[in-house]
Amino acid sequence: MVQIVVGLFLAALGVVLVSAGGFLFGGVAFFLGVTVLLIGCAAAIMRFAIRRRLVPHVLSGVAALILLVFGLDRYCFSLAYVRGAKEDPYQLWMSALKPFTGQVYYVGSEGEFSYFRAGAFFPARYKAPTAKIRLPRTFPLGAEEPYPVTEDMVHY
Repeated sequence: MVQIVVGLFLAALGVVLVSAGGFLFGGVAFFLGVTVLLIGCAAAIMRFAIRRRLVPHVLSGVAALILLVFGLDRYCFSLAYVRGAKEDPYQLWMSALKPFTGQVYYVGSEGEFSYFRAGAFFPARYKAPTAKIRLPRTFPLGAEEPYPVTEDMVHY
């Protein structure tokens, strides 16, 4: 219980410091407060589970949550996920120009559109008309290994 109170206090102090201009100290205090808060919550949950003899249930829930996250991450790399991309050439070009989420990769073409993916975990997906971009080579969606794209290839 003490960890939760200390975590809330530090997180609130960090927000106040950041809003007052102390970005370095405020950021450190905020993230330290969030960490202490998470540890306090985890400790409270484990104490409750031990008292109620629910440890196997809590551990099963945590394992199921971890499996769900891994399954969702794998789905984000599937062709079904990539096919669901919306046509937004500006965002594709910006992602290739400034790869904040990660390197942009060409993953293939289907019909008149080319599909792209950016990021290592839970990647973003993009779609652009193949006729309007300059790719060195194209291939059917998922047929070959994806290759990195530069901003010159996708700018139109």
